[in-house]
Amino acid sequence: MSIYASAAPITTTINNQTQTVYPCLFPNCGKTFARLYNLKSHSRTHTDDRPFMCQVCQAAFSRNHDLKRHVKIHDGDKPFRCMGCNKSFSRLDALKRHKSNQRNKTACLPGT
Repeated sequence: MSIYASAAPITTTINNQTQTVYPCLFPNCGKTFARLYNLKSHSRTHTDDRPFMCQVCQAAFSRNHDLKRHVKIHDGDKPFRCMGCNKSFSRLDALKRHKSNQRNKTACLPGT
C-alpha cells in the first residue's frame, strides 16, 4: 500500500452532520474519499503501479475501471456516431473529444 493511501480518516461535523473522509497525502493533490478503498485505488495514479493489463494490447492501468473502459476499443462495437462526419466511436468520451476538437467544429457540422 502506498504511503499516500495510509492516511488516517478525518472526521468533520457541518450542520450537525458528521462526515469522515480519507485524504490523499500526495503533495498538491488535495483529493478526499469517503471510502478507504477509493483512496487506495486513487493513490496508484500517483505512482508507476499499473497492475491491470489489457490482454489484447498489453496497455497497463492503475485502476480496474480504466482497463474496463479501455477494452471497449478492441471489441469493434462503435455505437457513438458523429452526425456531422459520420465517424463512429467505441466510447462516448471519444465522440465528445472529437466534437470539441477545433478542427472538427466546422468540418463536422451537418451539411458542410
